[in-house]
Formats: sequence, C-alpha cells, structure tokens
Amino acid sequence: MFMKRLSILLLLVTTCLYASQAAKPDGGSKDGHVSLHNIHVERKGDQLQVSFLLDNIRVSPNYHLLITPTVYNSDGQLKELRPLLLVGKRRDIYDRRSRNFPGNIERHIARSGATVTYTDSLPWEEWMQQVSLALSAKQDGCCTTVQKLTVGKPVDNLLTYWHKQAHYTLTPLEYELSELEKYDLNNPFLHAMEDYGKRHDVLRTNRQAATAKVIFKVASDVIDLSLANNQEMMSRMINAFRIIKQDSLAVARKVVIAAAASPEGTLKFNTALAQRRVEAVRKYFTDHVKDLKNDMFELINLREDWDGLREAVTQSTMEQKDDVLKVIDSYTIEQEIRKTKLKEIDGGQPYQWMLENLYPPLRNGGYLQIYYEVQRDASLYWTDAQGRMVWVDPNSPRNRFVTAYNKALTLLNDAKYGEALQALLPYSDDNRSWNLLGVAYMMTDDDKLATEFLMKAAENGDDNAKKNLDEIEWNAKVGVSPNE
Repeated sequence: MFMKRLSILLLLVTTCLYASQAAKPDGGSKDGHVSLHNIHVERKGDQLQVSFLLDNIRVSPNYHLLITPTVYNSDGQLKELRPLLLVGKRRDIYDRRSRNFPGNIERHIARSGATVTYTDSLPWEEWMQQVSLALSAKQDGCCTTVQKLTVGKPVDNLLTYWHKQAHYTLTPLEYELSELEKYDLNNPFLHAMEDYGKRHDVLRTNRQAATAKVIFKVASDVIDLSLANNQEMMSRMINAFRIIKQDSLAVARKVVIAAAASPEGTLKFNTALAQRRVEAVRKYFTDHVKDLKNDMFELINLREDWDGLREAVTQSTMEQKDDVLKVIDSYTIEQEIRKTKLKEIDGGQPYQWMLENLYPPLRNGGYLQIYYEVQRDASLYWTDAQGRMVWVDPNSPRNRFVTAYNKALTLLNDAKYGEALQALLPYSDDNRSWNLLGVAYMMTDDDKLATEFLMKAAENGDDNAKKNLDEIEWNAKVGVSPNE
C-alpha cells in the first residue's frame, strides 16, 4: 500500500535522475539529467537536516528542471523539503524578462560543469527515527508539456544519524552574595566603589532610585527624625556602616552628601541653606558612627534644584510644558532672571501650578550615598531591575562553584565538552554538577561515566538526567555514527 501510494506522489531517483526525451516542434529533443552524491540525512537537536550534492547537470537551454526532495518512512509518513529549480540559460533570460520567479524555491542556472549543494531542514518528529530520501522531478519548457521521468535505482534505506541530544537547564546559577552585598541590593543608597565615578550622574538623573533622602522642613537645616521616614532612613544608613565593618574584606570609603533648596527666593540664601544641610548630615553621622574621618565625606552643594524641577515638569501633564522647559534650559543657575521668566508665562498660571504641585518636594531635599570597597580577586557585575550594578567576586570561596558551573554551561552550548568536563571535575561531589558532568561524558561517547553521574542526578530528582539516560539507551539500540 505504501509503495503504491508513494509511486503516485513521487518518483524515486538515485545516483542519476533522468528526463525522457520529448520531441520538439522542429524535430529535435531535449533531456534533463543530474547526478546525486554525498547524501546526508541526520538529526541535529530539534531539526532533521538533509543535504546532498548535484553535479553532471544537463538541462536544455529552454527548460526548467524542478526537483523536490522528500523524506519518508516505511509506514507511509512523508514530508517534502524546499524545492530546487535548475534553469536552462535561455529560460533564465526569459524568466527575468517576464519576472517569473516562483517563491520558496532555491533557483540555480544549469551551466555546464556546475555543481549544486543543497541543504534544508524540517522540524524533528518521532516518525523520523528511520527515514529514506527520495527525489521527484519534472521538466517543462516554453513550448512543451511536462515530460515523464525515467526512474533509476532508488536512494533507499538511509538511516538518520542519531545525534544524542543533551538535556540540561540553560539558566545559569546565581552568585551567592555576602551579607554586605545583600544589604547593598536592598538599599539603593549603598554602592560598591566601582560605581563611584557615576555619583554625579546619579544625583542628576536617578536620585530617587539610588540615594537615601533626608527630609528637612522648609528653610531649615535641622534633621528632624519625626519627619516622614527620616528615623528609618538614618537607621538603615548607620546599619550599613555596621555591616561594612563586620565584613573582614570590606571598608567604607566615601560618604556622598548632597543638598539643595527649591528654586525660589535668592540664590545666595538657597546656597547657604544647602551648605548648612550637607554639614548637618555629616555631623549626624560623625556623632553616631565611630571612626568616620572628615576626608571620607564628599559634600555637594547643589544650591537650587533646577534638575529636580526640570524632571518634575517633564513627567507632569501640565499645560505650557514646552514653554516652561524652554525657559529652564535657556539660563544658568547664576541668572536669576530665569525665575522672573517662569512667572511671566501665560500670566503666571503655570508658575502658580508648579508652586502648588511640583515645588514642595524640592524644598526639603538632602541626598546620601555610601560607597564601600571590597577586596576581590575579580569583579563581576550585572544590572538589577532598577538599573543598578550589582558587584560580586566570582572567585570567592562561596562563588567558585557557581563560576565553574556557568562556565561549563557556556562550553556545553559551544559543544566544547572536554573543556566543560575540566571546569566541573573539581566539583564532582556537588550534586548540582552531576547532570552537566553526565552530559559532557555522554557527548564525548563515554557512556559508562555518563551513566554513573546521570543515575546519581536522576535519583536526586533531576528530570533532565532521566531524559539523558533515555538518549543513551536509545542510541545503544538504533544509533548510527556519522563515521560508520
């Protein structure tokens, strides 16, 4: 039944594919001919890849020869691959003039002595465990009907090359953080010294996400712990100094304190107020934390918080936003006329709205950052959800295995199985390494050692290890090496 069905759907062609002769109107004849070599049908991951070489190509100048590769199994299941079109020289000219280019077809001009290498793939399906390759072909010309093809010896009984497919979790392990690194991650005002060079950028563009904020009363420089969350924030910062001191590899290096006033009143008054605020915060820390030296502090007098106002205007839905931003951007902080210009926009209505809605948070701001240094053999960082860099030492005792594991993942993905083994073997007692070690041994054809590690991983509840054991078992039954 299968062969009957197959004979209807396709014509099998092997080493040679022929077209029978057909009479031309002038009494001549034309034929199509190719030779087929280097057939490979193999599984690679989740794809079935098919490739072959065509040479000894003969297609008459006025003709097309359309070849359709097909894979099939003994149960009658089959799938066609991308067609291949061989075009005679004069037919190519005709096609170009008429713009006759069929889609999804690989097209080649059939020149004398030409060779064509064909490669295509299909999504892997279970029925493809053992398949054969067949080619169907038809030839047509500008003035002829479709010609029949003479079938040569079939290309049959090709086994797919069984490539063991490795199963493992692609997600790298997370690095283990010290208590200080964990505290850093949960307290945005705390930074590794590697971030110190960006401290001014943070104050301008990311102060809410990467600093601690101290609230002052309007026109005041007194730290009132009853205001807002001042008590909690100052306690968390003092606790940061304690955690840094407890870490034998860490030391506090810099305390950045910045303060400003809202852009109201005179610049002279606001500058003096901001200076008193930064000095008040420094005094608070030196009174509550031992061993803090004055040279650790970097005091930044922002004077008037025009950056904060600009950001607030940009994020608002206020009318005349563009006019307000134009005034803000047209003057420097020393040019007091900027305040007058803002008041003149649309009779002062936008300015009054800003006084009520945007200025209050700017009247009481002090911003703080603590920077610490850690002795590290190496520094590795990633970016968290807030865009902050999180720093760790990949060579620290707590992270050596994580580094080796993640390195092995990369090597396995690059098919560097021997190097992956070398990275993981020092940690063969760690149950997290067992499946990857089994994979590395399996892919280097050491099924005995692969099975030992995979059995341990499977008993430990690793589902990927069970899949890898199935790969080894199946390969032992039906696998065919590409070299055989």
